[in-house]
Amino acid sequence: MEQICQSCSIPISPEVFGTEQTGEKTNEYCKYCYENGTFTQPDTTMEEMIEICVPHMIGEGMPEQQARSILKEVLPALSRWKGDPLFVKLPTQVFNGISTETSNEKEIDGKGEIPLLWDRYFAGQSPKEDIIALYTNYTSDESGGYTFAIGSFTEKMEGSSFSSLLPESTYAVFTSRKGNVKEVVPELWNTIWNWKDKHRRTFTGDFEVYDAGSINPDEAQVKIYIAVKA
Repeated sequence: MEQICQSCSIPISPEVFGTEQTGEKTNEYCKYCYENGTFTQPDTTMEEMIEICVPHMIGEGMPEQQARSILKEVLPALSRWKGDPLFVKLPTQVFNGISTETSNEKEIDGKGEIPLLWDRYFAGQSPKEDIIALYTNYTSDESGGYTFAIGSFTEKMEGSSFSSLLPESTYAVFTSRKGNVKEVVPELWNTIWNWKDKHRRTFTGDFEVYDAGSINPDEAQVKIYIAVKA
């Protein structure tokens, strides 16, 4: 399996390995990102790293949009950036699906309303598009109650059992590692609850995205969008 730098994602081999403080080479990072036991640009954010890498990929013949899309998928899963979100601004979105009322306290043992709603959702249909798991109508913050819904984003409200209008917002996008969906989703929420900038959350509506990368429940990779102050 090809080794890639866990900072910028370029393929690496011994001649471009970074070095530890002792001078010993490391196969985790390239020499452009990591030298003498420290990052060469320690204050660089993940978003800035994407902007650094895009021109190099364009120079190798890749279209800019494709390069940017690949980097946004790959970098969040690398060692240097795990736990660091990307930020995106999304327009108002219409959601349609089914819902239940619950809270994190009720779901802590894995026997709350959420597993029952997932069972109900899959019993009623075979999804042909991304599945959205929405958290909305928060009574306060993560310690209070909320509406949990499963469905999809659509162009208009369709008369389903639950519809919601998510306002235009900036979102912090967290990406899970690949693994069993019942493990990676709780892990990712734990990262969010302990995120250093969690004070920025607005609780106007957060959502999980289950796309083609989540078809195999044992090798799922999930994204969680958290609404934040811009």
